[in-house]
Amino acid sequence: LSIGSDADASIKTRVEIDRVFVKTWNSPDYYACEARLSVYIGTARYTGQSRVKVKMAGQELVSQDLAYLKSETLNAVSLALKAAYIDALGQH
Repeated sequence: LSIGSDADASIKTRVEIDRVFVKTWNSPDYYACEARLSVYIGTARYTGQSRVKVKMAGQELVSQDLAYLKSETLNAVSLALKAAYIDALGQH
């Protein structure tokens, strides 16, 4: 990736996702997503992290031993990654 809209920009950046963790609970009705990533700009490394908690059930119970994540959970993952990116760039 390049900073700015020019693919030939002299300053290159790279983003590596270090961790994405989604935790759901049946009670209380909320779920959380934690994200950590590293942003490399030139030779410098900036780390960012975030935790997003949403007050609603993040999973549906299919059977006693099987549950699936609701599609809204992916929105929390996306938001957590964006927040971690902003956190990393705040150190720049």
